[in-house]
Formats: sequence, structure tokens, C-alpha cells
Amino acid sequence: MATDDSGLSSLYFLYMGVGVSVFWLGLYALTRAWMLPEVERRTPYSPSLFIGISCILLGVYSLGVAMEAVALSSGEFFTWQRLTWWVTPFAATFFLFAVFSLDHDLRRSAASARYAFLFGGLLIVSAAVAYGIVSGVFSSPVATAHVVNSAPLFSTLPRMPHYLIYGVYVLGLLTIAAIRLIWRWIGRPTNNQDDANDETMWPLALAGGLILTGSAIGIAAPGAISRQLGLMVIAGGSGLTAYAMARHHAFMQSRSIVRDFRQSFLRTLFSLLIFVSLFVVLQRVAGYHPEPAAPAILSYLIVIMQMGSPQLFSVTDRLLLPSWMSRYRQQLERLQSDALTAIDANDAFANAASIVDEITEQAQQAYLQATIREEIERIFQYRHFEDDVLLNKSRLQDLSVVKREVVSDADAPIVDDYRANTLRRALIRLLDLSCAKIHSETPDPEEIGLMIMYKQYIENMSRSQVETFLQDRYGLLVRGGVYSRYLMRGRARFASILYRTEITMIENTPLSHE
Repeated sequence: MATDDSGLSSLYFLYMGVGVSVFWLGLYALTRAWMLPEVERRTPYSPSLFIGISCILLGVYSLGVAMEAVALSSGEFFTWQRLTWWVTPFAATFFLFAVFSLDHDLRRSAASARYAFLFGGLLIVSAAVAYGIVSGVFSSPVATAHVVNSAPLFSTLPRMPHYLIYGVYVLGLLTIAAIRLIWRWIGRPTNNQDDANDETMWPLALAGGLILTGSAIGIAAPGAISRQLGLMVIAGGSGLTAYAMARHHAFMQSRSIVRDFRQSFLRTLFSLLIFVSLFVVLQRVAGYHPEPAAPAILSYLIVIMQMGSPQLFSVTDRLLLPSWMSRYRQQLERLQSDALTAIDANDAFANAASIVDEITEQAQQAYLQATIREEIERIFQYRHFEDDVLLNKSRLQDLSVVKREVVSDADAPIVDDYRANTLRRALIRLLDLSCAKIHSETPDPEEIGLMIMYKQYIENMSRSQVETFLQDRYGLLVRGGVYSRYLMRGRARFASILYRTEITMIENTPLSHE
């Protein structure tokens, strides 16, 4: 640590722990918003999305409080204050609309348009207030008379009326949110479809009151002590919010998350404990004292990696794996999450069997389509169409379209040359049928590609002869890169034709269902 004082060190870890916990809660709610059905994800009023962003911003604010607890100079205190206070207007705005979005009717009714306009306006005002904080709401800091073990606690002198506007705005939003929560708890019966019921509303109403109270304490006197005391009160409200989320489905669109919540929290906690243990060993045994920002920022990064790893892996899957495999893995992961978030796990299990069969069939078809496309790209390239070894080893040998050729010539010996000729004959037959259907005098690019394939690989024309044919027949100049692009389109079209033919044969073959 930057300070040798154990008291300040303890405060630092306390506030950092609060910040990391709230930050994790925000990331949890945010990532679970992407687990919703498609129709829910498209609505701009996802409660889990709003509360997630609000908690993430509160976690950033808490980081500033932790850093101020160990600030050794007024300049350092001032820097962290300006770096982290700006998030509070946005946090209050998102918290208010998280409360609004508890109303199921808001997300479905025409009133949502008015709330969208209001939300956009408040975001603009929040940006203006945040800019005022960064650009000079606070003047140069001065050390106060408060001293803990010879380490000063700092304060700043806010510039008026800018700071007054900031305080009224933030506390006004939180007051509206708290009043709405209390009103829904004691004064208005809730819709059965709402994400707030009688059991949910009492902890949320109390949480709204604590968050408002803690914010008022922190804003009343922008010094270290008031911010730290206010943060602990806000932490109590955040804990009640987490309780309402986990136990009573608040902000979670009526999904049970107790098992998923517990599993995610323990995984993150285990990762953080390993990091903190290593840090304590380095500090106590090796005498290593890093800057206070280092363990704090690393802790936040650990939470980000722990909570964002599924999304990160999905990105790498899309980059490195075939599209069909990436979709298949995502669908299986979705099944795993459904079992954790379903109110009744038996319902998830009952649907799992049919869903597994469905996604497996989709993956098999996608794999077949990708295989055909890759093989057609390889065969109809250079002189590979005449390469018996390549055709004999081609994965297209397993297609029903090719096996049909074998059945029609059952007396022929099954040798490598025969297998290659069989595949070649099946491809020629299908390509011939595809080209025979082209009657237009102005064929599209894919049809031109099919004709290039037929002329070059079936009739063994040279490239220059094919170019001359197309110019004489259709008046097309297909030299250079244009020729290659037409051929690429033709291969894609032929692969699609072969795939559809194969699927049709499979569906019409009774043995395929045994």
C-alpha cells in the first residue's frame, strides 16, 4: 500500500470491497439481460439492463472513495474526486428508470414512447451535469483538521451554484425513485406480470430510501468522511437490491436466479480471494507495496473477466470457429443457463430434450452445408476436378447423391478410381441439370458462374475459350478478377444446389429415420 497506516489500509479494503461487490452486481444484471428471450432483449425497458448500468457506475464511484481513503496529497484526492464523481448523475438516471421499468405495462404500452423521450432528455442533462463536475465544480482541495494516525483526510470546496444544481438534480432523481418504490409498496396493488410484487417491494422500498439517504450524506459535504459514510449507507441499499433480485426476481423479468446468482457470486469471490491472498503474501512477506490503484483496478478487472468471459468466449468462437459450431455452442450454453434461471427447473428439463434434438439437427444441417461448400470450393479449383486421389478422399463421398450413383452401378468394382469417377459423375449430372435450367438471355452472376464451371471443368475449355464464349453469347467481358468473382459465385450457387438436393433425398429416404 501507499501508506503504512493499518487503519487507512483497512478502510481502503472495506470501500474497495463495497465497490467491487456493487460492480459485480451490475455486471451480473447486465450480462443476464442478454439471456432474455429475443422479444425481451429488444425492448428498451429491460429492468436488468437499467439496474446493471446503474450498479456499474456506482462501482466506479466506490473506487474513487476507496482511493481517497489512502490519498497522501490533496492533489491525489482531487484527481480521484473528479475522475469518479461524474458518474453519479448517470447512475441516478439509470436507477430511476430501472424503477420505472418494474412496471410491465410500461414496457408494452404506448406510454413507453413518452418515457423514452424523458429518458433521452435526462441523459442529456446528466451529461451536462457530469461535464460541469469534470470541468470545475470543485475548486482546489484543502486539507481539513481531521487527522487519523497522522494521515490527513481531505475535503474540497465546491463551486456554487454549480454544485447546488448537481446536488438538486441527483437527489431529485433518487427522491422520485424512492417515492415510487414506497408508493408501489404501500399504496398500489401490483400487476401480476410486473417485476415487483408484495414480497419484492419492501426490500426495494427500503433500498431506495437507503440509497437516497447515503447520497444525501455524501453530497451534503464533499469530503472524505461524508463520502465514506454515505457509501456505506448506499452499500446497505445495494445489498437489499441484490436480495430482492436473487430471492424475489426483482429487475429480472420474472426469472428465478437464486442458483445462478449464488454460483456466479461464489466463482467471482473465489477468484478475488486468490488474488487478495497473493497480494497479502507479497505485502507482508516480501515487503512489496504497490500503489493503491494497482490492487483496486486489478480487482475490477478480475470481476470483468469473470463475468464477461462467456461473452468474450462467444466473440472468440465467432472469430475462430465455423459459424454453425459457434451457434451450436451458444445454444447449448443457453440451455445450461435456462436450468439455472428457470423458476421451476423441471420445466427447463422437460423442454431440454426436444431443444437438444432440434439444435443438434440444425447443427448437423449447418455442418453438412459448410462441408459441401468447402468441398466444392476445393474440387472446382485449378485442375482438382481431374484429381482422382482428391475426389476419392473427398467428404462428399458420404452424400446420398453420390451413393445413388453407386447403387445404379452395383456390379462395378469399388476401387479408388471407381469412387472418384462416381463422385465426378454425380457432380457432372447435377451441374448439367443446373445449367440446363438457364434460359435467360441475361443470366444473373450466379448463373454465369455455373456456366463457367461447366465449360471449364466439364467441357474442358480453357479460360480464354470460356471468356470468348461468354462474350459471343451474352456480350460479357469477364477478364481478370471479374472471371474469378463469377466463378466464386458459381461455386457458391452449386454448393447450395447440392445441399438442397441432399436434404431432399434424406427426407425422402425412409432408412434415414431409423
